[in-house]
Amino acid sequence: MPTDDFPNDLASGQISQDGVRYLLMRPDVLMGIGRHFTSVSAFVSAMEESAYRHARDSFERYKAAGLFSGGDALQQSCAIAARLGWGKWQSSEEAGGDIALEVRNSPFAAGIVASEVPVCGPILGVLRAIYITAHDEQVTVQETSCCAQGHEFCTFRVMR
Repeated sequence: MPTDDFPNDLASGQISQDGVRYLLMRPDVLMGIGRHFTSVSAFVSAMEESAYRHARDSFERYKAAGLFSGGDALQQSCAIAARLGWGKWQSSEEAGGDIALEVRNSPFAAGIVASEVPVCGPILGVLRAIYITAHDEQVTVQETSCCAQGHEFCTFRVMR
């Protein structure tokens, strides 16, 4: 398992970067938790809110370190998503200023395999965190199609 981007502390058994601890976990283990909820939608919603809160904290650190200066925070996030195992992200701006994001190989969809509802809540939370942190802008984000629903890839719409 490559973890070149994150220092491993084998003596303490942890992976961390800049004081933030990380965990490598199989997507099916994480998404399998959703099967124990009475509603997969409630589970996905809880993951979205948690991802928003914690991604926002990380993005505030990145912003303070100057990592969001000189470029678009969404494009920077698209560039790093695959390195973090979050799938391959590709964004484009639509007429009217909305943003479309295509995610191929989402670990969340892959981890749950099949669902009647979209399951990539953590990506929704991260997208919201990007816009509030980098642009001081509240956005609405929807997952409009999901691989777990049988689509070829997951698509998201960021409404500004």
